[in-house]
Amino acid sequence: VENNVTRILFTNGLKDGWSVGAIQQNLSESLLALNFPNGAHHSDLSGRGPSEDDTEDIQQGFRDIITILGNWLNEVALGDSSSRRTDGSPHEDTTPRHVRRAI
Repeated sequence: VENNVTRILFTNGLKDGWSVGAIQQNLSESLLALNFPNGAHHSDLSGRGPSEDDTEDIQQGFRDIITILGNWLNEVALGDSSSRRTDGSPHEDTTPRHVRRAI
């Protein structure tokens, strides 16, 4: 991954055979990896959101994805990736704590 790339969210269903070749750890504060222990091929990519039939890790993953993408969209809308509001006050990072683990 190029050094100047930002805001990529890699999602991996660990029951997917392709996951062994996937990026499974955060590469930086904005190159994030979400791993789903019960996820299979494409179970983490449904466009309709979590359902009651999904496992808890998939349901939590959908919530995490919404939070992370929402934060990134807010940063872009504010025109500043340094996470500051237009009034100069810090923008609260609501990225789930388990996603912001050490790199």
